[in-house]
Amino acid sequence: MQVVLADSTDRRERAQTTKRCIELRLSGLQWPLHNIMMRRAAFQLRLVMQWEMPTVSKMTDKTFITPPDAMVEYQGFFQKNAVEDFTAIAFFKFYDFKYFQRRDANFHYKKVREFAISQCKPKEMAAMLADWRFGVGARKEYWNRLYRERQLARHVDRLEDDVMDRSEIVSGGLTKQVSEYVESPLDFSFSTEASVDIDKDENKVEEVAAIHYRDCHERWEQLKSAYSRKEKEKDATDDNTSNLHPDIVVNSSLDLSEEQPATPDLYSDDVGDIDGPDGLIDQDDHFDDSSEGEKFDTADATVEITNNSSVSRKKRKAKARAFDRSSRGSFERRYKALGRKWTLSSGTVVEDRLYEIGLDCDIYLPIHSFMVDTDDRWLEEQFDPEDWLEICSNWPESFDGVTDLDSLLKAITQRPEEIEKRLVFRCLEDWYDIYSDEPSPFLIADRLSESWWQNEVWGIVRKLTNGVPNCKMLPGDVAGLESKKRQNRVCHNAATGTMGRAKMGKRGDMFWRSFDEPAKDWAVIEAAKSWNVFGHKYIVETSSKLPRQMHDILLHRTKEIRSPDKMRRVIVPGLVIGGPVVQQMQLCWGLEGVNVTRFAKTEATRLESSVELLSDSLDAIIAILLFRTTVMDFMGAYESERKRINKTQIAIRRAALAGPVRLKGQEQDARYMPQDLLHSSP
Repeated sequence: MQVVLADSTDRRERAQTTKRCIELRLSGLQWPLHNIMMRRAAFQLRLVMQWEMPTVSKMTDKTFITPPDAMVEYQGFFQKNAVEDFTAIAFFKFYDFKYFQRRDANFHYKKVREFAISQCKPKEMAAMLADWRFGVGARKEYWNRLYRERQLARHVDRLEDDVMDRSEIVSGGLTKQVSEYVESPLDFSFSTEASVDIDKDENKVEEVAAIHYRDCHERWEQLKSAYSRKEKEKDATDDNTSNLHPDIVVNSSLDLSEEQPATPDLYSDDVGDIDGPDGLIDQDDHFDDSSEGEKFDTADATVEITNNSSVSRKKRKAKARAFDRSSRGSFERRYKALGRKWTLSSGTVVEDRLYEIGLDCDIYLPIHSFMVDTDDRWLEEQFDPEDWLEICSNWPESFDGVTDLDSLLKAITQRPEEIEKRLVFRCLEDWYDIYSDEPSPFLIADRLSESWWQNEVWGIVRKLTNGVPNCKMLPGDVAGLESKKRQNRVCHNAATGTMGRAKMGKRGDMFWRSFDEPAKDWAVIEAAKSWNVFGHKYIVETSSKLPRQMHDILLHRTKEIRSPDKMRRVIVPGLVIGGPVVQQMQLCWGLEGVNVTRFAKTEATRLESSVELLSDSLDAIIAILLFRTTVMDFMGAYESERKRINKTQIAIRRAALAGPVRLKGQEQDARYMPQDLLHSSP
């Protein structure tokens, strides 16, 4: 309903409502450092304006005051009487009611922080408010780079979900936590001087507001100086500069003594050594799957459950594993044990540069596994443009160069294999049924399960192993074989003779597995009921879970043939399915060296909601056929190399029986068996 401000309004009722809004506003802004208090104050103020302001007028037709009108009115009041109070300006910009329910990352960060720094009087305090609004304790270079929208949106969602569960903070909980910064706990009630009865005299509203502003300002200055003193003490004892990754979402905590905000756990500490064939491989594994304290697995990311009473009971927060002294020592040991390195044309050694960057980080990142994510803009900024272009260049070719529909049609009609033709026909047959359904699945997509999309829309994926000997596609939350090997290789302690409990491999929604002895995984698929690139599930699975499983597959296959150079031109594929959308991930070795791997995402394709756009939907079939062909090329390269190794070993055994005869090519094979192979990761 379109509403306007009433022309005739009772002055006493307006004064009462103004007083209530001032109290609600100041009750939250007495503690401007804490974002949850501001969220709560804004939420209460919103309720007052929506439900109590209509009583201001005489309740005639269309005489309701709107929240935006009230906001403008009280914004002008506070700007007039508290010109130096940066919270008076920033508060309403933080919670512009036109955007209050919009979870828009650009609004919540860029607009707010730009306004606060450019318009508020104490710019230093305004910047601190904007920074602490999105993470307690973020320091120095962290805010030099902007958040990506998807991580920030998820962080805002968490704050909004928690706002009603933190009521205990308003009473004694918050005062208790401030005690370590100030000599005496802060009083969060109205001062005695301000406790005038404005119910009897509405003219004292402005006087009360001024008194409350002065009290808030004094308490804010006291807390700011105490916090700055505490930070200087920490900086004096900390030799390492904070350098957080911009793609990681900070986890806002109530403990102001935290040096760094919490972040999702990507990669963990090492679990020990492994001996490869003939004792040639000796490595430290940075993937820690051990259980320390209270942990649980959500979307394959290790999550610590905090004991803070203010944490939402609905959702547990992910907390990053710090890159502490022991982890740093493990990283240094693995770096010193690296084999042949990748030197770029400019002279830059990729492993050395990744090592330098990794030492400045406070949390685990893919670079601690010497894995280069070619989609990571933050990592791109750490390299020279020419070096980064060389790192991302010369990606292995796949699928016989099919890149458009014409090439696909030519490939289908000219290929000798009939399997792919049947796969395409089956997929189009399923899509015909979907377009014929009433109601359309696209209208009720939120009500459809993950398994429905897999079976009805992408049923072709389960048939990709047709025509491939000894291979099956295993659906249904299956544990990976390669991750199981990695986690259980230190299960037995030879020194003490103790046997630990066997661990289950990391689960995936679908695995491409061959059943010739020993069984092997070749590709992994993750699925979701909907496609949301800003969602927690997509971010974790495409930045941590899926790359880790693909990493396990590539390294175990490479270790079995003892030569990264022989696997330089192969790709380990992964597939992400989200509702009607599919996207392929690719992992391969770097151009040189035996340590660095490269990870990339292809463009997402989808089944369009209208049959008129079926030609665009055929790109999704191309992506799936590309996935199948990539796996088959991977398997072919591996099998051919295994046959060559077997022939060489047979010749060596025959030579040993016949006598010490030097074999042609034996010296060459030794060069592909470096002593320090695959120290970078499992």
